[in-house]
Amino acid sequence: MSLQFLQVLNIVDQSFDSFQTGRYRLSVRIAADSISFCMCDPDRNMYTQLASFVNPAYKGVRRLDKQVVEDMFDKIAAMHPWINGRFAAVNILFEDCRFTLLPLSLFSSTNYKTIYEFNFLNTFGEEVLFQTHTIADLAMIYGVPIGLAQFLQYKYPFARFHHSNFSLMTAFFNKYRNNENKGLALVNFRNGAIDLMIVQERKLKLLNSYTCQTNEDVLYFLVMAIEQMGLNPETADVYLCGDIEKDNKLHLQIQKYVRNVRLMTRNDDFRYCYALEKLESHRFYNLLNLNLCE
Repeated sequence: MSLQFLQVLNIVDQSFDSFQTGRYRLSVRIAADSISFCMCDPDRNMYTQLASFVNPAYKGVRRLDKQVVEDMFDKIAAMHPWINGRFAAVNILFEDCRFTLLPLSLFSSTNYKTIYEFNFLNTFGEEVLFQTHTIADLAMIYGVPIGLAQFLQYKYPFARFHHSNFSLMTAFFNKYRNNENKGLALVNFRNGAIDLMIVQERKLKLLNSYTCQTNEDVLYFLVMAIEQMGLNPETADVYLCGDIEKDNKLHLQIQKYVRNVRLMTRNDDFRYCYALEKLESHRFYNLLNLNLCE
């Protein structure tokens, strides 16, 4: 595993001081095939570093694995020893894990595990976590491998945990919830899957993840969701983020079915160092907005 784990991106501002990690807010995105992290300097409200590591042997959707995550962290620490330091704050985002949504009126901190187990088969080996979103009026309940949260809590005692779709929802709501529109959709692309969110009349109408092996799978789920939610593909605004390239085949195919397709832009709540500004703005959208979830 460690021999296949490669660093594919490393953006560092000249101002970053690896001996002063206590100054920075660390955000980490953990997926089955990768780990990415970014650093924010709260004094300037600026992201000063972004790095990503992947296992290129992984194809398609996999579930998180505690041992694999530990191996990935060991590899990162060998290259960047300061990652084991202490930080002003640590937020950790989990991808590739199951989740369910529940209205806050039906949620209780005593019943969320039962609800998760009712919704999914074979939950053995999972620790069930939750977080609430008052603006969207819902609770997100999700599972991670047993022992993974404990491992991360040992490394970062004050870390806060988040599901990847919680970050997407928070960022998208903050930016567009109060805009007058004919319906909004956000599609986040990742290895072998998409996350799809629809907001209409200033309310969350859909948030789900779909396994997609082909471009046709993506088009099917997107068009089906737009139709089922009653949106008009001629007037609805569809935003794309994550692992999709501008004007690639899939991007152009989506534009054939939906008129108003845009790549997501960065959130104005933060500043970004010059080197990071060169990166396409729709990349790492959930990671770079994780600090909004606090």
